[in-house]
Amino acid sequence: MRILLITDQAPEANHSAIQGIFAGHLRQFATVDVVYFDRAIAKPAILDGKLVLPHKYRRRRTVEGLKAITDISGYDFIIVRNLFAVLRNLLARKKDYRYRLGFWESFPHSFRRIYEARATGRAVWRKRIEYAVKQHLERRLIEQCDFYLPITETYRRRFYPDLRIPCHPLSMGVDFSRIQPALHSVEAPAMKKFIYIGSVDRLRRLDLIISAFRAVKGDFVFDLYTPSDNDFVRELKSAEFADERIRICPPKPRDALFDIMRQYDVGIGLIPESPLYEVSSPTKTLEYYAAGIPAIINHLPEYSALFDENSAFFCDLNPEAIQDAVARILTLDGQKIRDMGEAGKRIVAEKRDYAVMAKSLFHFLQMIHAQTGPRQ
Repeated sequence: MRILLITDQAPEANHSAIQGIFAGHLRQFATVDVVYFDRAIAKPAILDGKLVLPHKYRRRRTVEGLKAITDISGYDFIIVRNLFAVLRNLLARKKDYRYRLGFWESFPHSFRRIYEARATGRAVWRKRIEYAVKQHLERRLIEQCDFYLPITETYRRRFYPDLRIPCHPLSMGVDFSRIQPALHSVEAPAMKKFIYIGSVDRLRRLDLIISAFRAVKGDFVFDLYTPSDNDFVRELKSAEFADERIRICPPKPRDALFDIMRQYDVGIGLIPESPLYEVSSPTKTLEYYAAGIPAIINHLPEYSALFDENSAFFCDLNPEAIQDAVARILTLDGQKIRDMGEAGKRIVAEKRDYAVMAKSLFHFLQMIHAQTGPRQ
């Protein structure tokens, strides 16, 4: 079986699922090539084993660009990630090259515009009309595919509840083969340490979460590792909002973060319970567990399907509930917290290790192959 994944990423990107599944474990079962887009090159090229197209090919002439660097007719499956313009180009030439075509959708980018318009009250009617038109066009493209890979099953139910093509949720996970074992046991810190990794902004309700932590009495450390550089981050760093227990830290490479996470007790995985985020697959929460630490999370479908009270600190996304959860954690024995982390780690290893997910995806593609028969 030969598979071509057309990503929405630049060659230097280190996307967890792309690297873990397609550039990693799926290659144990099939021949897999991965396509990236680069603004810095003028013509299609093969760079360090990666198929790279100029950025302009995201809009048009995708097939022509691919033909310059690979034999399209040799692929059994082509999967397009998030790029509807690329999907349109590939659908138009599907009969010419007889590949089976799938679409992997990781985030409701079109819906985000109307969601933000409703939140801000700006241009709501215009963006509502734009979204209705775009949703109709995007759905028509997906319906012409041979299969669909939503980021979660909740995503499919919310945006395409009656889609009639085969679907296989392809969520985020963890590549356990890349996680180095701890070289030494990490001693329990004198005070509880909390960690958050990811974007820091109000849309994700980090303002609410941080305010709740500030209201908790007692000693703790809460470190936020983020690449964000916005007004909210600058506000948090200002003297007016300073709290010596809460620190904004620069981002770190993913591999280094696992060692860093082991120095903490609890991760923060709270996600807004909104149509925009409830369909998501929170990567960092899974990585907290891969490092052996439990998380404070809310009852999102993705979380409830994986964790329970023995492996996570569930609470609602409101100040009182967060304060209560943090205060309760401050009273817990360190071993109890570590046991919860290990319980969650076993769950993630069983269900969200990229080695397991790659094998599951391969079996799904085998099923599609059997159902559709030989390429015509």
